[in-house]
Order: sequence, then structure tokens, then C-alpha cells
Amino acid sequence: AGRTPNPDVLCNAEIKFKAFLDHAVALGAGRIATGHYAGVRERGGRFELLRAADTAKDQSYFLHRLSQSQLARVIFPLAGLTKPEVRRIAQDAGLSNHAKKDSTGICFIGERPFRQFLGRYLPRQPGPMLDEHGRRVGEHIGLMFYTIGQRRGIGLGGMRDDGSGTGGAPWFVAQKNVAANSITVVRGHDHPLLHASGLAASGGGGPGRENALSPERRRLRVHGGGRQRIRIVVRAKPVVGDARAVGGAVRRRRVPGWWLHRTCRGLKERVREPARQASSASG
Repeated sequence: AGRTPNPDVLCNAEIKFKAFLDHAVALGAGRIATGHYAGVRERGGRFELLRAADTAKDQSYFLHRLSQSQLARVIFPLAGLTKPEVRRIAQDAGLSNHAKKDSTGICFIGERPFRQFLGRYLPRQPGPMLDEHGRRVGEHIGLMFYTIGQRRGIGLGGMRDDGSGTGGAPWFVAQKNVAANSITVVRGHDHPLLHASGLAASGGGGPGRENALSPERRRLRVHGGGRQRIRIVVRAKPVVGDARAVGGAVRRRRVPGWWLHRTCRGLKERVREPARQASSASG
């Protein structure tokens, strides 16, 4: 479908907090503790996922698909700590990794080149790379190796100004056409094809698998591009589990396949809303 999945979200829900948790419970453990920057608390008989006190390191987005039974058996010791505080504690304890560089790799893939990793399992399927007017400007090696908004690794960095008035600005991936096996690229970070005022979402259910896409206004967050987050308002359609998210202003386009979610505010902030949303963005 040309979507960009998030392996970390699925890894947490299906492996770390399912296969690993089940194994720990089978060994007699009551709970497991992990180093995620997130929090959990019980209120009114339900467990709520909290954003970490360190908003720069908050990982609640990657945990929003955990169920009530999973949240009931997990402890997040770093919930109320910042990364500098954790490093200081590790240094005081004499741990050699207190100054270790932060990891930015994908779950179970690590820091290795992502394109090289995919190439071991997915054969290349070359196709045309087109500009916004349908003119061929290059060739891609396969849709699965690109994502919407991508700038690096496109292979068009050395091209001269095409007379469009962009002054030789860098190229960005704007669209992926699975049927035609083509990619549309545009020049300039602020090109209209890289922005949108809304998106479509389907699915639903975060902690407890509630349907957060009910017919009312909801405030959600979308994760993408490092730790970038935006707030949008969802107006649900009559069909349960399908919604149209409207931001009210033109924003950077969200990558198809990303998730929307809701979490409580951080431990050092006043909690105003329960954690519910986990929905896959499809546009």
C-alpha cells in the first residue's frame, strides 16, 4: 500500500510486552521493569499511559498499543527522571555506560543502514521518478526504500535548477504510486504537495482498546521526523473506527502508516485527559 510502518510500535506490543512479558510471568515474575521514558498509573480500576517527565525523551508514543493487562504488569522507573539525571545516577553508581551515545536505531535492526537491511529481504523494483508535472527526472530502486517527505538518499541532489523558480532547492519525496510503481518528487521544503490540512485515519484502540474515534472532537498526536509532534482535531464519520482528522491549518503531510495516539500528560504536569488513542494514519 506504499505505507511506512513503525516497527518499534509493533515490537513493543507483540514482543517486549507480550512474548517477553509472558515468559517472565511463566518464570514467576509479577511485573517487568523497562527503561522506557513513559509512565503508568491505575485510576478508577483502569491503567493509564503517561507521558514522561522528560518531554524530549518521552516514548509513550511507542507504547500506545499496550493493553490493560500489559500495563498492569509493567513498571517504568524512568518516568519521573530526565536523561541527564539518569546519566548522573549511572555515573555515581560507577557504571561505564553512563556517557554512552543515545541509540537511534530501529527495534531489532539497530544502527545498520535501513536500505541495506531491507535489500536482504525485498528485491529491488526500479521505476520512474517523476516531478510534479509528470516529467521523468530519474529512477528509483523500489517504492519500499522511500518514504513521504524523504530528502536524503533520493539520488537527485546533483541536478541543476529546472527553471521552476526553486533555485536548485533539494528534492523531496511527495507521492508514491503503487499501481504505476512511480514516485513523485518536488523541490523545496515548503512545496504545496508536502503539506496538507487533514488526514484520514482508521482503526482505533489504545490501552484497553477503546474506540477513540467516536463522533466527537478529539485531540491527538502524530509522531514523525524524530520527536516531532503535532496536535490535530478528529471529527469522526458515521462509520465506527474511521475518521477524518483536521488540523485547522496547513501542516507538513503525515506519512501514510503512522499512528495517532493519546496519552495523559507527563507526571510533572496536571493530568487532563485519559490515554486512549491508537490509530493508523492512511493519508
